[in-house]
Amino acid sequence: MYIKLNTKDVEILKRGKINYLPEKDYSEDESDVLVDSIREKQIYYAQIEDTEAAEDFAEIADKIEQLMDEEY
Repeated sequence: MYIKLNTKDVEILKRGKINYLPEKDYSEDESDVLVDSIREKQIYYAQIEDTEAAEDFAEIADKIEQLMDEEY
């Protein structure tokens, strides 16, 4: 599955040092790993009370999970 994200989302992932490749055809397992990494960043930012960043990561993870629900 190709995961298409907008420029803002890609920049957020880069800021979080999450390895996302827009040209990659992600398997279901690889997609799960990506979402898990994003959720870990969401939790991290929530714990340090950076709610804006936590919400950004949550929105991206939700988008990918929605794509996965449609694909798989």
